[in-house]
Amino acid sequence: MRHLIAAWLVMWCTTAWAATLELVVATNEYPPYISANPRQSFMTELFDLIGKDMDVRFTFRFMPWKRCLAALDAHEVWAVVPFVPTPERVARYLLSDTLYARRAKFFYYDHGSRSWHGEQ
Repeated sequence: MRHLIAAWLVMWCTTAWAATLELVVATNEYPPYISANPRQSFMTELFDLIGKDMDVRFTFRFMPWKRCLAALDAHEVWAVVPFVPTPERVARYLLSDTLYARRAKFFYYDHGSRSWHGEQ
């Protein structure tokens, strides 16, 4: 019986030590990129997939941008998203590879006629 209890204790202790690591990410509301409402955020699902690959769980804390940076500097959070690289940030922080890329486009209504340089 003592061996059974000892085996159970060993299994319980190793399971507790092997708990999934939680990494806290600071952010603000930037739908459709990141939002407290997962239905308005593709990054929530992306971080879930990344977390499975890394065997970690990401938790998001939503706060104003300046507080995100202050929390990162104070080591209160593991990361901040989204984070656009600047020379100052590259010198100060470790940046990951690009998580997503986008191209902004300008769309306009031309009322059925296109005219460039006076041409119809």
